[in-house]
Amino acid sequence: MDQVIQEMKGKLTAAGHKLDKKRVYATGFSAGGAFTYHVASRRADVFAAVCAGGSAIPTSDVDDMPGGKVALLAYGGDQDDSMGYNGVRPQYFGTDLTYTIQETIQLFKGLNVTDVNFNFPPTIEDNDPVPDMCTAKRFVWDNALNGRSVELLRIYNGKHDVPNTDNTTPGHCNGFDMMDKAFPWFLLHAKP
Repeated sequence: MDQVIQEMKGKLTAAGHKLDKKRVYATGFSAGGAFTYHVASRRADVFAAVCAGGSAIPTSDVDDMPGGKVALLAYGGDQDDSMGYNGVRPQYFGTDLTYTIQETIQLFKGLNVTDVNFNFPPTIEDNDPVPDMCTAKRFVWDNALNGRSVELLRIYNGKHDVPNTDNTTPGHCNGFDMMDKAFPWFLLHAKP
């Protein structure tokens, strides 16, 4: 990850820009979401915020997590078993390799010392032409001592995909674009 950041810094410098070290972010989905949690747990000194979807934090990262504080926006469908919404840890190769999304949220709430109770910003309605009855609700845990919120975008009736990546199949939440939600959220978070 350090090598990737250095490479990006070089590319930005070559293009006449400067890397803002206070605003380094990571995002990923599914296995990429697990990797996003991994870099957040290992390099909290680098990342101001992460957005992870379709996954939860790997158990190996929790066992020896250094305890850094990173803002989190997690998202995924409540019909996606890889998120562990049903309270059962997802099984990969017969082993519990990840926590549930509820356990992941609790971990980040504790690290960031957020409010115990969440608040709800407005529900995001899915108004695509496919009648998938898919809506999303944000759960936000604010007032972190370090200014780093923890948020969950729960996609009701959602499956294992990033919203707005498949506009033809029912159950894919095509009425909103997840990245349109994530990028403005990233800008709310910077390292002190």
